[in-house]
Amino acid sequence: MPIVSLRKAVFTGKDGQYIRLVALSEVNGNQWTHIAELNVLGWCPGISRRMG
Repeated sequence: MPIVSLRKAVFTGKDGQYIRLVALSEVNGNQWTHIAELNVLGWCPGISRRMG
């Protein structure tokens, strides 16, 4: 299946542990939405990786 709509958004870096996505609207006016794929790129200094 070809990629119909690929969008890129760049944000100023912030310290944190999570990413919150907030849908402001939905194409049919419903109370839900979805995202097919999300790639978060970047480098976070000082983060230790816990195994297990």
